[in-house]
Amino acid sequence: MRRTKEEALETRERILNAALNFFSEKPYASVSVTEIASAVGMTKGAVYWHFKSKNELFIRLAEYLHEEAACTFTLGANEPASLEDLKNYYKAFVKSPEGKELHVKIRKILLHMNEWPDDVRIALTDLKRSSLVREKNYVAKVLEKEKAAGKIKPCCDCGAVAEALVAVFSGLGNLRFMDMLEKDFAKHIDFIFNAVEKELAL
Repeated sequence: MRRTKEEALETRERILNAALNFFSEKPYASVSVTEIASAVGMTKGAVYWHFKSKNELFIRLAEYLHEEAACTFTLGANEPASLEDLKNYYKAFVKSPEGKELHVKIRKILLHMNEWPDDVRIALTDLKRSSLVREKNYVAKVLEKEKAAGKIKPCCDCGAVAEALVAVFSGLGNLRFMDMLEKDFAKHIDFIFNAVEKELAL
């Protein structure tokens, strides 16, 4: 049973990766489940066994990509535990060449956002919102740890500061996907965090 479940997950991942390629190459309406199925050596019916419709496949693809992006915040030793850790995380995020090809594909998909069906657009908007809330809550937790350790002002509104930081870096993330950040933008992360640390310092 476990092997069967693993095989099903592997098959879903192959389908999602094929879908990523097609949705990044042409408009949403021009992509067919048949060509996605053919790319992974399956029938259209077999793909529909995993995903009920093209809309659901696209939404699950978006969820899959968000989960991959969220892993940095939930991987044990790499988990940010201080303001310094958060600074290093965001610096790596804006300058790392890793996943460059993936980011290009995502950017191409987003260029066709206005062509998505309403249910897809609503689902992806909700997904983005929940992702930002999750990140804000995590950053707030890091700030609460810093406050409990006596490293920042006890009057600090950790939720408000976290919301501001996430808003800034969400915007930077959008610019990164559009290749609109200068190559050494990471140096400005120091400026942002130095300003935050100065404001929160005891």
